[in-house]
Formats: sequence, structure tokens, C-alpha cells
Amino acid sequence: MSATTRQAVILLAVALGLGGAADLLTHTLPGRVDLASWIVLALVTGVALMKAGVVQVPRASFVPAALALLFAVALVGRDAEPLLALNLLAALTCVVLAAPRVAVAGLQSAGITDYLRAGILSAANSLAGVLPAGAVDIEWSTIGGGRRTRSLAAAGAGLLAVVPILILFGSLFSQADPLFERTIRAILYVDLDAIAPHVVTIGMATWLTAGFLRWAFVGRPYTAPAAPASAGVGIAAIGAAIGAVALLFLLFVVLQVRYLFGGDSLVQGQTALSYAEYARRGFFELTWVAGLSLPLLLLADWLLDAKDQRGVRAFRVLAAAMLVLLGVIVASALFRMRLYVAAYGLTELRLYVTAFIFWLAVVFVWFAATVLRGQRARFAAGGVGAGLASIVMLNLLSPDAVIARSNLARASGPARFDAAYVGGLSADALPAVVATLPTLPASQQCAVSRALHERWKGARAGRDWNLSRAAAAEEIAWARLPVRESCRGTGS
Repeated sequence: MSATTRQAVILLAVALGLGGAADLLTHTLPGRVDLASWIVLALVTGVALMKAGVVQVPRASFVPAALALLFAVALVGRDAEPLLALNLLAALTCVVLAAPRVAVAGLQSAGITDYLRAGILSAANSLAGVLPAGAVDIEWSTIGGGRRTRSLAAAGAGLLAVVPILILFGSLFSQADPLFERTIRAILYVDLDAIAPHVVTIGMATWLTAGFLRWAFVGRPYTAPAAPASAGVGIAAIGAAIGAVALLFLLFVVLQVRYLFGGDSLVQGQTALSYAEYARRGFFELTWVAGLSLPLLLLADWLLDAKDQRGVRAFRVLAAAMLVLLGVIVASALFRMRLYVAAYGLTELRLYVTAFIFWLAVVFVWFAATVLRGQRARFAAGGVGAGLASIVMLNLLSPDAVIARSNLARASGPARFDAAYVGGLSADALPAVVATLPTLPASQQCAVSRALHERWKGARAGRDWNLSRAAAAEEIAWARLPVRESCRGTGS
């Protein structure tokens, strides 16, 4: 058996083991804990493969692998669903960056297209599953002793591959015809309905893991840049485009200065909107403008002819002016958000979009410090690092707790207060809500209590476990109690 075949067989066996572990963890551990445990197990398995000499792992893989471990643990830290999605995205991103074929190429000098290519190819190869290893890596003629042994091995592999299809078709036939179902049960003495979920889980996890392992450890490292350093477009075209956008930004900023210092009367006189309505209408649009400006500047920098030094200097001046104007636009968006929250309260969407704006602000500063100084190769790593750091900060802040405290502070005043929304937040907010509840007006206490009861009365303590719910166990138990008699029949 050749070294390539041996490595491929071991990786397929490891993938099958991780597939079985995925099924076991899914059916024995609470939600989120199973996912976090599987990611940790996969990382430990990678270390074991390295120690056994099956694969080689460069030192550059250790940092993103450690970050993947951190975000895997964070999956069970908070209860908020958006934070779960961000932590999972961060963990998977770090796993991809820890892959030897990516890490060995040098993450610090990788460009944006390199990062995108790594993500796309890792997903594509995962979907390809066991096919590349079976068709390319394994030399079937070298497996086994004689011709009969190889034939038996091939037949066994064929039968193993078709088992999921047999179970699926058998289950469908059983549902279509009672006689067939009784016959199969009499022959096999098994419950196809009970087995099918396990087979599907093991099959999918094994398939995806096998594809990723082959891509991560067997594929050739990224040694060549994914795209040329420059497209060679002259400054005339680039300057006209960026200059036009900068002029548009300047016009908007001039109007914003009037509104920011003119107050509510100017806004109402010019737009027929209140300050709160003005903020609500413009915040998300300004966020889109700021978010789309970054790829526009990066594209312009890539298109520009790097050999034209005068053109490069002119572009940097225009880009710097555009960044200054973007700074004013970002400040305007944040100012609108402050007005928006003051009028309508804080929500998950508003908080996470605000966090996105702060990340954009950091990335704009990093763009000026790298790309505009001729160090474009450092930009992508810093942007990704800032994104991961932002997710860490959100975990530390606990967004739902921040939202709850912000909205509860409004409950005793004339400002608008949405009791149902506060009561419907995740367990991250529950301690703050329950602690503040006695200080609220009676009507608000009843409204929040009803919302809490509706939110938590059907909660499954076992399957939905996480550290936040464990810490708020007493509050959850209280919230699940029936609403007190004095609150029944009162309006919210």
C-alpha cells in the first residue's frame, strides 16, 4: 500500500469516526453543547493525526486553531441566537484558516481574494465528500492480497456506500405499503424509522468531514496569489469614478452638518419628519453606504496601475478625502442611531448593526494605515482579525443584557417601552429583567411578567442548555410560574 493510499484510508476512517461521534453527541448532549463538543473533538483529532505522523501541520495553524477552540467554547456561553450564529461563523472561519494548505501560505500576507478562495474551496471540497479520495488518492489495486480479496473489498465498499440509499428507499416503501413494512420488520427485526435519523447524521457528517480533511491536509498549499497585484487601469478612469463618489459624499455631508446642528425644527421644516423619524429612515441606508464603500475602494486600488506613481499618489489623496467623508457619514449614522434608540428603544438588529458600523470604522482606519501606504498585503488579515475581535467583544458584553438594561431604563418615563420585546429576550437578559422588575410601575410589571411567562413556559431545560441558562436557572423557574392573580386581565 502506497503512502498516499494509506493516508487517504486513515483520513476516511477518521471522517467515519467523527461522523459517528456527531450522531452520538447529537442524540446525547443538549443543543449547542453537542456542536461545541464536536468542534473540539475535531481539533483534538487533528492534533492526534499530527502526532501520529499521518499529516503535517505548520506552526502557523496553531493560532487560528486556538481561536477556533475559543469560539467553540463560546457557543455554549451565551443564549442569544444572533451571537450563536456569529460564534459558529467565527469558529468555522478559524478552522478553515487553520488548515495546513491555507496556513502554510502565510495568513498575514494573504489578500482578500485568498481568504475568499479558501472559504469557497473548503465548502466545495466538503460537499464533494469521499469522492476525491476514492477516485484519486486511493490506489485500489494496492489494497489487499490477491484478486479475490480485492474483489471482496470492492464489493464490500459498494454495499457500504449503498446502505443509506437502501434505508431511504426502504423507509419510503414501508410508508407506501403496510405489507412491505411488516415483511421488512419480520426479516430485519429493526425499526427503519428509528435507524434512519442516525444513518443520515452519520452519513452527512462523514461525507462533509472527509471532503474537508482531504482539502485541508492533502491538497497542495496556496503558493501563488489568487489574483494579479494590479489590473493596470489608468488614474483617469479610477480618479473620475472615485472623485464622482467623493463629490456625492461631500454634498451629503454638507447637508448633514446643517441637520446635526440645526436641531429638530430644521429637520421638520425641511423634511416634514420628526427627528426620530428622520433617524429611523436614514440609519440603515447610511450603513449600506458605508459598507459598500469599502469594497469600492479596494476594487479601485486593485484596478489602478501600480507602476504609475503619480496616479497612485493622486488616488491616495482622493481615497483619503473619501475616507474623511466616510468618517462623517459613519458619525451621522451613529448619531441617528442614538436618536432612534432614544425614541423607540434598543433591539437586537439595532445593536448588531451598530457593532457592524464600529467594525467598519476600524477597518477604514486600517485601510488608511495599510492600503494607502502601499501595504495592501497586510489589509485582509487585519480586517478578519478585527471581525473576530468584534465577536469576542460582543460575547463579553452580552448584547441581550445590554438591550434589556437600556430598555428597562425607559420603562418608568414617558418614552416608548415595549414590554413584550424585553420579556422575549434570551436568558442572557433574564437576570437583569427579573432584578429590575420590582422597580417598574405596576402596569409595566404585569406586562413584562406576562411576556416572560409566554417566553419561558415551554422551555426545555435539557435540550436547550448553555452557560447563560444555567446561570439564570432560578429566574427561568420563576418566569415559568403562572402570572399572579392581580395581573390577569390588565392591559399591557
